[in-house]
Amino acid sequence: MRLQCGRHLFDLDAPIVMGILNVTPDSFSDGGRYAGLPEALAQAERMAGEGAAIIDVGGESTRPGAAPVAVDEELRRVIPVVERLAGSLVVPVSVDTRKPAVMRAAIAAGASMINDVAALREPGAIDAVADSDVAVCLMHMQGEPRTMQQLPRYGDVLSEVRGFLRDRVARCVEAGIARSRLVVDPGFGFGKALEHNLELLRRLPEIAADGIPVLAGLSRKSLIGQLTRRDNGDRLAGSVALATIAVQNGARIVRAHDVGPTVDALRIAMAAGGGRRTGTIAMTSRYFGTDGVRGRVGTHPMTVEFALRLAGAAARVLAPDGGRVLVGKDTRLSGYMFEAALEAGFVAAGVDVLLAGPLPTPGIAYLVQRLDCDFGAVISASHNLFDDNGIKFFDRSGGKLADDLEEAIESHLDEPAPTRESAALGRATRVDSERALYQSFCASTLPGDMRLGGLKLVIDCANGAAYKVAPRVLADLDAEIVPIGCSPNGRNINVGCGSTSPELLKLTVAGVRADAGIGLDGDGDRLVMADHLGRAVDGDQLLYVLAKARLAAGDLKGPVVGTVMSNLGLEIALKDLGVPFLRAAVGDRHVLQLLRTHGGVLGGEASGHLLCLDKTTTGDGLIVALQVLAVMKSTGKTLAELAAGMQRFPQQLINVRVARRFDAAREPSVAAAIAKVEKSLGERGRVVLRASGTEPLIRVMVEGEDAQAVGRHAATLAEAVRAAAPAA
Repeated sequence: MRLQCGRHLFDLDAPIVMGILNVTPDSFSDGGRYAGLPEALAQAERMAGEGAAIIDVGGESTRPGAAPVAVDEELRRVIPVVERLAGSLVVPVSVDTRKPAVMRAAIAAGASMINDVAALREPGAIDAVADSDVAVCLMHMQGEPRTMQQLPRYGDVLSEVRGFLRDRVARCVEAGIARSRLVVDPGFGFGKALEHNLELLRRLPEIAADGIPVLAGLSRKSLIGQLTRRDNGDRLAGSVALATIAVQNGARIVRAHDVGPTVDALRIAMAAGGGRRTGTIAMTSRYFGTDGVRGRVGTHPMTVEFALRLAGAAARVLAPDGGRVLVGKDTRLSGYMFEAALEAGFVAAGVDVLLAGPLPTPGIAYLVQRLDCDFGAVISASHNLFDDNGIKFFDRSGGKLADDLEEAIESHLDEPAPTRESAALGRATRVDSERALYQSFCASTLPGDMRLGGLKLVIDCANGAAYKVAPRVLADLDAEIVPIGCSPNGRNINVGCGSTSPELLKLTVAGVRADAGIGLDGDGDRLVMADHLGRAVDGDQLLYVLAKARLAAGDLKGPVVGTVMSNLGLEIALKDLGVPFLRAAVGDRHVLQLLRTHGGVLGGEASGHLLCLDKTTTGDGLIVALQVLAVMKSTGKTLAELAAGMQRFPQQLINVRVARRFDAAREPSVAAAIAKVEKSLGERGRVVLRASGTEPLIRVMVEGEDAQAVGRHAATLAEAVRAAAPAA
């Protein structure tokens, strides 16, 4: 049995685990814990590291008694998380929603699955997913979350649930959604009493017999409390037991809050039961994501014991006959611990270790080649807070490891770390001073003998890996610098500073009357800048500045590559310059692939992960910042003036309350009004009309370059909708 999940294809002969990521303030079990973007990203990465094959992001609580959430609020909670995860995780991202508008936005942001408690029954839901390649989970729910547990009643619960799911599958297939994209969920706890849940669990094989993969969501549910008298925080054993029973009864996907214990339990169950894949469950990778191994320190796999084995396994694959590895890190307190563990593992395996100390990730990628190492290792969790950490590797060219090399390393992780005889052991050497080579390389990316004298710059290193090299590079180039976020204490990395929290940067730039501000993230590969007025300049605007300058100098090659979420203003500004613009899926790896395919040199995302392939082979926040500063110096213009050529298009949203929902865009009078507005906007704006999924509202959104015109157009369309709305 196989499941198509966007670009991912799962073989479900063995079960997979879906990790639950609630970005809500009020979910029944973990509401509020992951409502912030850094916390959500860190939890997703932890679950992927523990073996989750899919991460399911939810922005609206569906617990019993939960109140509905407005579409705009759900979008605000969910989409930034999906954008970041789709670009950084190797596992697919699912979005738990029943609103068509959220489905469309999630798919555009990179989601590979829609998990709908309403089984695509909302008007427009089937259309929202039909033309995509995402997987869809269809769930049974009696009633609505607010009232579903108020005396649920069934004649024959299995027949009613199974019949409902069969009907929804048929409706989807009729709409052009392939069966290979469908999953069904009987909806444990959604409008079911204890006896209904137990009956469905016992008879799950009958639902599975219909040939569509079954998802079971039993984690921390109230039925566990009813059976054990334990509250939400003490239901791990019950959750794992029910997940195991569900798999034994035919479920192919289990949805879990506690991913690690669930994965372990299913591995044991598969081994003991003689499953086709003895001792394993289906997942993209046991440990490696797109950014190496990452998780919470002290929780598997981010332990000293695992790091030691990882070093031994990497040495076996990347330097089987001995060799040399460069090890760098950021400023997390746990970095000392993991540095020592990797050093011991590599030396024991006969590999010489060069310890670079704190250095940006792109600096390690550069020095691996410069120092003729066989491979490199970086200890960092990038933008995460200090209680997380990670380990990733570079090959001898400074590039990310190929999938087959990561798989080979994983194949040795269950073996003890090797120890060679004394004469064959490696040596460890501190090479902190070699950071000067990277500093010189960064400075060399400026044109000719350009210096930065006359520029007053605020540099915010997020108390991370760049805290030594970035201020030194700028000062050596004669800039006057005001350092902030350059005093790491092991615990303050990415805390209220850096590219993920630029408020301090903006305030400082304006306060000290600097010419510009540079904000990096914890490992130095992302960049956000601030102009002299203290206004943030994001990745889209920086791409525009660099593209225009390279075009003027005759150095621009190929198209500029953004993502599907890049602001329309960037596309239009580049078009006005005659520069082709392509949109990749969200994620720097997709941007890099499209640049290479089309021979481009500039690309990136609004979040600040930018690529200048004519200067370096990977995302490097400091090098990109230097390129922007070079444009400021050569033109004599401020960053505000340079970025002004790209307009970030304003939007106007009007909610039109109607007696009942209807397809406004299909009404002739509304369609005519839309056509008139679109003609007025031309290619420099867009119109979106959508019905609310929870309220009798038609949402009218207009985006364009003139805020007043946008407001007028939105008001005109809103009035057209009101006039066409059906009576109660």
